[in-house]
Amino acid sequence: MTQHHTASGLALFISDSTAHSHTKNIYKKMGVGSRTEIIEIVEKHSNEAAPQDG
Repeated sequence: MTQHHTASGLALFISDSTAHSHTKNIYKKMGVGSRTEIIEIVEKHSNEAAPQDG
């Protein structure tokens, strides 16, 4: 019997060091040093993009 997998049915696993490397690369590209800084950037841009009451 042939098994078919959907995207929601697959689990992908990466090592901790791979996740850490990707995280460091994202931080470098964004010019930040922490998740907190990324969250601040996202919140700032979200607030700027939100329609103003008026």
